Amino acid sequence: MENETISITFNGEISLDNDVWMEWYNDSKNLIRLLGYEPSHVGILSSSLKSGKVLTLKRSERKVIDSIKKDDVVECVALYSLPDPYNNATFDYNVFVGRDNGFLTIIMNKRDYNDKIKECIINTLSKYISSKLYEIYEMDRSECPVLYAAKDNPMTSYKTLKIIEKGNV
Repeated sequence: MENETISITFNGEISLDNDVWMEWYNDSKNLIRLLGYEPSHVGILSSSLKSGKVLTLKRSERKVIDSIKKDDVVECVALYSLPDPYNNATFDYNVFVGRDNGFLTIIMNKRDYNDKIKECIINTLSKYISSKLYEIYEMDRSECPVLYAAKDNPMTSYKTLKIIEKGNV
């Protein structure tokens, strides 16, 4: 894990259909593997799973899949590859893939990013969002890139933010 991250984020309307959530979940696990890591943890907020805690996939994947497949209202899902041991999932991940009601994002170590990875990620994530506009940016993980992805704070509040590319699929 390094401090510098690269993120690829799409903002816009996302399908809330549970079949699409399941497809996104499997694609996200594959993106983590493409980057050379194993998905190890998951966070989910749905009508039946509301803890907000990051859970190990080994112990909780069946509950997560059941929540996605049944008629639960899924608000967001995040998949992580966390090192063993880790202190704080918010900052210690190797890869974070998140989906919320207004954005999709993947955050990775800067050293893992290259053009081949970029194209695969863009092609995969663009399937799940109406807007085909994306942004690639670099940021120190201590500034929590997912907050920028969610548009929780203005751009000016991020001192290490560097926009690398804005594009359209």
